[in-house]
Amino acid sequence: MAEQGDESTIEHASGRFEASLSSLAEGDRRLLKAFVLVSIFTLGLGVLYALLLVLVKGGFLSLESTLAYTILTLHGTTVFYYWLYFVQVAVVMVFVLVYTDGVDELVWRNLAWVGFGLMSAGFLIDQIAPWMGAVITYTGLAPLSDGMPGADWFYVGYVLLGLGLLCVSIPCIATPIKAKLDGKVESWSSITFAATLWAALLTVTSFAALNVFGRTALWALEGGGPMDFDYMIAYHVMFHNMHYLPLLSTVLVWYALAEVTTGVKSIFSDRLSKVFFSFYLVVLPPTFLYHMFLDPTISALMKTVASTLAMFISIPTIMVFVIILVSLEASARVSEGRQGLFAWMRDLPWGNPAFSSIAAACVCAAAGGVLANILIQVKFAALLSDTFAIPAYFHFFTVGTITLTFIGLLMYVIPILYGRQLWNPKLMAQLPWALTVGVYLFGVSGIAAGYLGSARRTLAPEYDLHASIPLLNALVGLGGIIMAIVLLLFVYGLVRTLRSGEEAGVGEVTANLPTVRWEPAEPGAVKAPTATIVMFVALAALFALTWLTFSMVGDLPG
Repeated sequence: MAEQGDESTIEHASGRFEASLSSLAEGDRRLLKAFVLVSIFTLGLGVLYALLLVLVKGGFLSLESTLAYTILTLHGTTVFYYWLYFVQVAVVMVFVLVYTDGVDELVWRNLAWVGFGLMSAGFLIDQIAPWMGAVITYTGLAPLSDGMPGADWFYVGYVLLGLGLLCVSIPCIATPIKAKLDGKVESWSSITFAATLWAALLTVTSFAALNVFGRTALWALEGGGPMDFDYMIAYHVMFHNMHYLPLLSTVLVWYALAEVTTGVKSIFSDRLSKVFFSFYLVVLPPTFLYHMFLDPTISALMKTVASTLAMFISIPTIMVFVIILVSLEASARVSEGRQGLFAWMRDLPWGNPAFSSIAAACVCAAAGGVLANILIQVKFAALLSDTFAIPAYFHFFTVGTITLTFIGLLMYVIPILYGRQLWNPKLMAQLPWALTVGVYLFGVSGIAAGYLGSARRTLAPEYDLHASIPLLNALVGLGGIIMAIVLLLFVYGLVRTLRSGEEAGVGEVTANLPTVRWEPAEPGAVKAPTATIVMFVALAALFALTWLTFSMVGDLPG
């Protein structure tokens, strides 16, 4: 959602995005295609690993324990570190190139190609290392990996990933800066600003990754033994950023796709949007300690401070969501659409699969956000941190929110890059809601199982001692199967599009994706109560679950 502009810009928001992306330099198009293709491959592969895991978790399939742990390692590594970061690099490159005035091509493109090569090499190595014996999950926990065959290669793969991300982040920063220094743009758009901020955070995070994985790789290559640094602290400094960077890029996609699909820009000032995007930079660094609530070396005071600060992490995401929702509702009402309390929402472009994706992603984010604010309570960590409640809750984000949002943008990017219309948009518009059903079934059942003691990071049924857990695990498995099938259908649809979608010229590629054309509203011109109602409901749910949480943990020590 770019800053407010004139009517002609609004009327052609989708066409402007298509025209800008279609006119990229050929070298930039090839680079984007490379990142997009590998991201689709890593998503499909990661989902296949996940399908095996949920079949085992649900009791529908049995795997030998070492093999199951190998698949668990491969799933987490493939999806979290490779799918999410290949696709995010593509997303940020698109935004830097399309939304920065005066940019003709990516600065230092060859460096980005080096980054792509390093990331690809890291991916291949991290696919092989677990089969060699490095079954240590995607955290690569050391020194537990001491003596594991392939552990040294596993860390080398992560080092290459870190180097690759560093190489691709620099061109994404340099490109908009060069445009500004050359006088081609006076002020960055909100989207350019946020994309550059993301790349800057990635640069810092890449150095943190090189610090932890580089030192650990040397330790493993030298034969292991005692470590001269605290792996967990170094890891979580890096990991904290790695798992919040996708949230920043997710809300950035919401911001952009809201404009592309409805023509509605933020009705608030451009500066306000930049302030909320900047808030990620403020709240991320000091809050990594909440990952370490069970670490006895961290003082109780520091844990309490970390738990309090962590409550602020959700603020920028919530505020960007509010900007989008208020802008949509106000613009719908001044455009003489349906005027009931929620009737305006019926006029939204639900037949557009990209819009359906970000709408369903918001539904998943609501549950994930409420649960996250419960689970970061310091006293609750002792009860749930090592239970299945944790992976159950974060799949609301990783699958239902983040992955679904990126797929939504790919349903525009791939057709435009390849000059082919999206395959079966009617089906693709329904898939986000099917995925949401799977996510909620998986998440709610998994959290309930976690409350009852179902263990995390193991698929062995002998650890599930409560009588209700087998049934809950079966529901987890069913939800996981739904998620896997839907995601594989998305992958099929995207591949089908780029291989054999109907060819179309510039201006016609996205013609089969329905949009609306609403007039922009002025702040305060009409009442837009939906965001207030949504926030009230979310807060009520948060307070209710908080009460339930503290009623459960009131007798815990500490």
